[in-house]
Amino acid sequence: MKAWWLSLVLRERVLIALAGSLTSLVVLFQFVLSPMLNYRTELCAELERVSRDLERVETAYMRKRAMGGAMQPSSGMGISVDQLKAEITQSAREKGLEISRLQDTAGRVGLTIDRGDPRLVFFWLEDIETRFGTKIARLNLEQAGGDRVRVTVEFERKGVE
Repeated sequence: MKAWWLSLVLRERVLIALAGSLTSLVVLFQFVLSPMLNYRTELCAELERVSRDLERVETAYMRKRAMGGAMQPSSGMGISVDQLKAEITQSAREKGLEISRLQDTAGRVGLTIDRGDPRLVFFWLEDIETRFGTKIARLNLEQAGGDRVRVTVEFERKGVE
């Protein structure tokens, strides 16, 4: 290879070096820069779409709440812990959330949802607080893969310490 290169005239060496440089630039643009720029554009478009979806959901929720569609707060004192557990389980089922662990300790109801949509989880938590007059004593959210979260929450009835 070295002997071949040395046998070339200076003009041929310059042309081959120039062609190699141009080929390197095309490869760099085609396989490195272009995919990075396309990925960034796709992410911006996805962010815009998700932002519009969130705004639409929030607007619909606030409209429903303003029209009285959202429940008014309950005192929560007239409901037993067993009834609260049953109502929480039913409410989660209605929202499409699956409770993997449910227990009560000293008047508090603790539960775990292994894989839930974070938006549904937050709407569900607000619904539980509003409908049953509970408050969240402890909440832990962790990424569970993809767009799902693992939720550990502990409710207590308002006025009960």
